[in-house]
Amino acid sequence: MNRVFTELSEREDEVAQMIGSGLEAKEVAESSFKSVATIRNQMQSIYEKLSVRNRSELSVKMMERIFNVRLSDKKIDVQPTREKDADPTTNDRLLSIIESQQRTIENLSKK
Repeated sequence: MNRVFTELSEREDEVAQMIGSGLEAKEVAESSFKSVATIRNQMQSIYEKLSVRNRSELSVKMMERIFNVRLSDKKIDVQPTREKDADPTTNDRLLSIIESQQRTIENLSKK
């Protein structure tokens, strides 16, 4: 697994990527042979270091890093970084994912 969050330890980066990809703490614990409590402790440390409040914000931050995309208030700025990223189909899929994440964050903010 390639590092995404260089400000985290190698293990925290792995956990952050699994959580950011949608796995539950129990699933991460089982796959890494750790207790759920250990994973939750690591998640709190990850959230603090990355200045995020929850797994949705972690997912958004992960996408920003992986796809070199910057998200701001309802405005999406996509900057292709490699030849294959310039393909409109790739960007359309990326925009769809980002818009879905933004809706999730907006819904969570309303609660």
